[in-house]
Order: sequence, then structure tokens, then C-alpha cells
Amino acid sequence: MSIVLATCAIAQEYGQAHALDDRLLLSALHQRGIEGRVAVWNDASFDWDRAEQVIIRSTWDYHLHGEQFLAWAEQVASLCPLWNPWHVVRWNADKRYLRQLAACGIAAIPTHWVAQGETAHLAQIMYEHDWQRVMLKPAMGLNAYGILEVDLRHLVEGQDHLDAHLRQHGMLVQQFFPSVTHLGERSLVWIAGIWSTFALRKRSLTRSNPLTSGDEELIEASSSELQFAQRMLSVTGELLGLTAEDLLFARVDVVPDEQGRLWLMELELIEPRLYFDQLPHLADRLADALVRRPRNASRASSYCGAVSSSLEAIRASSPGYSVPTWRGRSCTV
Repeated sequence: MSIVLATCAIAQEYGQAHALDDRLLLSALHQRGIEGRVAVWNDASFDWDRAEQVIIRSTWDYHLHGEQFLAWAEQVASLCPLWNPWHVVRWNADKRYLRQLAACGIAAIPTHWVAQGETAHLAQIMYEHDWQRVMLKPAMGLNAYGILEVDLRHLVEGQDHLDAHLRQHGMLVQQFFPSVTHLGERSLVWIAGIWSTFALRKRSLTRSNPLTSGDEELIEASSSELQFAQRMLSVTGELLGLTAEDLLFARVDVVPDEQGRLWLMELELIEPRLYFDQLPHLADRLADALVRRPRNASRASSYCGAVSSSLEAIRASSPGYSVPTWRGRSCTV
């Protein structure tokens, strides 16, 4: 069996922890007698037809080549199993998925949506929503690309930033939660049907709080955080008509507000960092899952129906909690 980890040409520039994730997964595959290798997703010389499975891992430039990346993912999915599946990648690549999840009852960060080419007046948006501080984000983006924190003192800078990006893509104007600077956001990792009982707490990137490696801390995930993440993932399954076997991995980023209520910041289903450097057993779990997956598991033609999903780890940590059924569902957006 040959498993290819899709990366990008500049992946090494994103830091040793990210590169270590790929190395640890390759090592786990090798220990199981599986041939694994890394290939740049847009390397025209690589023959993707030779891969038996492809897992998207460190393609951290895809937002700069959106249409090309999605076309590549669709092509690979027609040749061999792609993880996560093509239609999941397509849905998750545009942050408008947050709008769908909010319409289905998920508490997502309050957001004002602006389409590419539209004229938007930042001061008016903030006034209408009674927001004193916001984050500007591209509709397709990752890491800190195109993100700017804006308060009432920096409206001119924020408006210039918004105008420049709207010429290229849609933008999100999101309410800023001050709690991210002291409570931090939590990242919860799901692999092959099991949530990690640990979460990574990190302070968010803000104008007054640049993110450094020292801002990350491994903590025990609370039952309320796990319940929130599982409900959100179950709603995603309902929206996309998924079964529990259709997803291989996920990362859910949440933030508590000052009252302790949890809000969804991001759902990462394409190329999330899974923190193998801090939780190396997760690399083993992912390798085992890849070995168990049938060769045709994620082809587009296999996306049909849906089955009930339950995660015993959640039930064990949260007695009485009922995991929602994954079934086809549409929500008004």
C-alpha cells in the first residue's frame, strides 16, 4: 500500500512543529509496514495515479490558489481515496460553511458577510451590530493570511484593508471576543471517530497579542467542550450527508466568552495541524485508521445515505449525553 501525504512547496517555512506532524505520521505508517511519502500538491511531475490513498496534510498555500487546489483535489479523488473526501474539502474551503452551521443552531462567532466586489462600510457595519472591535478575515484563508484586528481607533486602516481584499475575494467581519486574550481558544482533535481527551489552548493572534510558540498549552478538554464539538460535527454530517466513516480527521476551534459560553471559531477539515508533536499517539491512531480504510472508501460515488454515529468516549465522559444522528439535512441560510 502506498499512502501519499500532500504538502506544499513552502511547508517548511511554517515551523518545525508543522513539519514534525508529517514526519511522525510517516514514521507511524512505516512501523505498520506501509510505504508513505510526501508530495507537493501542485507538482506537475508527480503521478497521483500511483497513490493508493492521499491524505491532505500541509497544503498551507491552497488559499492562494483556490480554484487550482479544488480542481486538483477533485482529480485526485477520481483516482484514489482522498482524505478528507473531495466534497468535504470543497465545502470547508470557503468559510461560508460557518453561516450554514449557524443556521442549523451552532453557536458560531457573530459574523457580517461581504461578497467579493461588494462595497462595504466598516464603520456602518460595526455601528449596526454594536461592535467595538472586530476581526477581518478572508472567506478563503488560513493561518494569519488577510486577518486584521480593528477597533474604532483604526477604522481607516480597517476600511483600506477591507477594500483591498474585497477586490480579490469575499470577507468576514467578525465580532471580537476579548476573552481570547486571557482565556484563549481551544482546539479539539477528532481522528477516526474518537475525540482526544486533551485540547490545545492558545491565545489568539491579535493586534496587542502576537501569537508565539509559548502561547500554546495542552489542557484536559472539558465535557462541555467535547459535547459542543461533537454536536457541531454531527450537524456537519447531517448537512453533507456523511457517515461517520466518511471523515478521517477534524479539528474544532472554539472560544469561550466572558460568561463561559462556547462559540465556534473554525472547523478544520482540510489540512489542520493535529498536534502530533504534543500528542504523538494521535499519529498512531491516524495511521491505524488509514490502514483500515478500504481502497474505494472516499470516492465521490460512495457518498450516499448516512448512518447513526455514536462516540463512546463522549458518552463515557458525559453521562446522559445523546450524540445526534447523522442524516441528510438542509438548513435555511
